[in-house]
Amino acid sequence: MQEPTKIEGDFGNIIEYFVRMLAIQKRRNFPLHNFSFEYISHTYVKNADNNEEIESVDFPDKENVDRVTRLLFTVKGEKLSFDFEVRWTELVANFKDGEIDLESFTELIDQSTFRFF
Repeated sequence: MQEPTKIEGDFGNIIEYFVRMLAIQKRRNFPLHNFSFEYISHTYVKNADNNEEIESVDFPDKENVDRVTRLLFTVKGEKLSFDFEVRWTELVANFKDGEIDLESFTELIDQSTFRFF
């Protein structure tokens, strides 16, 4: 099994973009550039006092973006399929079929956030 590909950085704009888009549009499947995204789940802090995290398949709440700690998608493209995890400081791709440069993929997503904000 292939090791996950990870990059670290500040991905707050990406997580905020996806949370707000999912909360407003409530679509599990959506296109982005030449890729098809399927929303799987998100993890959020339920109780800040003890950092209790809950995973949910429901759509995230746009009013509580700061409580979301992780978003999980399945991404598909031509001869490509991978699980994509978005966190505030890390992006993780678990490639099933094919592989792409995660930095370039992130730049494409970042372009979408510029239109949103």
